[in-house]
Amino acid sequence: MKNQVKSLLRDYIVDYYANSITASKLIETCILPYNNINSVQDEKIHEILIKSNIDWNNAPCDSEGATAEQDLFMDSIIDKCIKDILKVIY
Repeated sequence: MKNQVKSLLRDYIVDYYANSITASKLIETCILPYNNINSVQDEKIHEILIKSNIDWNNAPCDSEGATAEQDLFMDSIIDKCIKDILKVIY
């Protein structure tokens, strides 16, 4: 289950960063089918997503597209977000 959640989070976090889905929808889609969470966990996940989104928006990116180094940096933001969310739910 943990790997399924991790895979779904990877797919949906960028959509969240792009404002295509809400944090609540991300939780509903990626976490709730596999794990029950309480209100404290839900709030903590929202906080993690907000902070991660700020980091994503502040990440350096060339106007013509991210360089390989910038891609790695942006991937590290996603990886940290996933790791932090998994700590909350497992």
